[in-house]
Amino acid sequence: MRRVAIKVSWRASPGEVESGELYPTDLNTRDGIEYMKATMHNGETIEIRLDQILESVVL
Repeated sequence: MRRVAIKVSWRASPGEVESGELYPTDLNTRDGIEYMKATMHNGETIEIRLDQILESVVL
């Protein structure tokens, strides 16, 4: 994947929305659910379910 920053908003849990600037690093599927692995601006690695993404913008 190319090193492109994106701003993403996603549902982290019921009633909780998170957002951040991140760099996608990988996509994978587990048990039929698709996930994006990404590195946050602060260096933290996170994994977001693709069906929980509410909005994304390429920076």
